[in-house]
Amino acid sequence: MKYPWPQSITSHYHRLIDPTDSQDPLAKMVFYDSREENIAKTELLDPIGDQKHQVLPCLIHRYPGSVLVLTTPTCPQNCRFCFRRCLPPSPPPNWSKISAYIQKHPQIKEIIFSGGDPLTLTNPNWIQIIKNLKPIKHLHFFRLHSRLPIADPQALSPDFFSLWPDDKNLTLVVHVNHPREISPQTIKLLKTFRQHGWHFLSQTVLLKGVNDNSQVLKKLFLDLWQNGVKPYYLHHLDSVPGTSHFRLSISRGLKLFTGLRGHLPGPALPTYVLDLPGGFGKVPVSWLKKIGPKKYQVKNFQEKTIIYTDPF
Repeated sequence: MKYPWPQSITSHYHRLIDPTDSQDPLAKMVFYDSREENIAKTELLDPIGDQKHQVLPCLIHRYPGSVLVLTTPTCPQNCRFCFRRCLPPSPPPNWSKISAYIQKHPQIKEIIFSGGDPLTLTNPNWIQIIKNLKPIKHLHFFRLHSRLPIADPQALSPDFFSLWPDDKNLTLVVHVNHPREISPQTIKLLKTFRQHGWHFLSQTVLLKGVNDNSQVLKKLFLDLWQNGVKPYYLHHLDSVPGTSHFRLSISRGLKLFTGLRGHLPGPALPTYVLDLPGGFGKVPVSWLKKIGPKKYQVKNFQEKTIIYTDPF
């Protein structure tokens, strides 16, 4: 891994940052911090075990009913806590091979487009992708994870929406971590997605100094729900190299999360999850059973008992 992680910020996002605030939470997510070069022994190049479950280049099959494709390494900007920045480069996805793999596994009902950021792909890219995937009868759900609606909401071509098949369930998962990231331009883009039949979810990473505050989280999840986005996951930060200054303990995160109950409409409350190191999948943090100082035990989706050590 190269240091420092290159700094890249869109002009749209730069305008959201308060230049008079030295502790601006949005700035912390995108500006280089020298603490990034402090690598803890517990931090991993592949913190959630993508490579362990890679069945083809760029194709990850971790859960029985879904597959995830790393569509592109490109993002509109570089988030300082990115959990895939250390993965080795790979060739572009071979969509004919990917579709053949899915065709041979009828238990796969959903494909997740990730990256990088899939919304940075061009329309000709998407035409090729959809042409390969549309004929697969047992593939019902297309899910797209993106931060572009936050980082650069005016970058998406209007022609994008006409490319998608109307016989598939289409979901956009927006990666958003602070209420100030939800700009008028973002809301306008989400309305356009809604007009074309897309469903909405959100993912949020719990970050020290950014959103580790009950009032900030309440406002974020309420604003999302008021704009038609179901808060989906609140992620405990993955063990990404150089991110210790962003990380909270499990106990602190759980205290923040449980404090939200009763203060938000039920649908506006996400699930607080930990993506277990080693590729064992996500588990709700509430499933963790403390068995010693910094040590927790949990069963994953495969009923395997996993021991998780919380470095904080």
